[in-house]
Amino acid sequence: GLFSFRLKTRDVDAVRRFTDTLYYFKKAVSWGGYESLVFPAATHYKKGEAVPDDKVSLVRVHIGLEDPDVLIADLEKALKTL
Repeated sequence: GLFSFRLKTRDVDAVRRFTDTLYYFKKAVSWGGYESLVFPAATHYKKGEAVPDDKVSLVRVHIGLEDPDVLIADLEKALKTL
């Protein structure tokens, strides 16, 4: 499945910490593969570049074929960095 959500932060560095903490999700856009992926919209912009308000906290996730409990635990661990 593919879905998006917004983190409760306006800090681009916090979004980076969140996605960098993920172990089972690779940072990439989905091309229909079986791997779990994460795409933080704000990190698409260069450091110092203005990030549009609708992109700051937006994170897109593609759930792959890994064990759901492992993926949930990975997301929970990353959320604790916020």
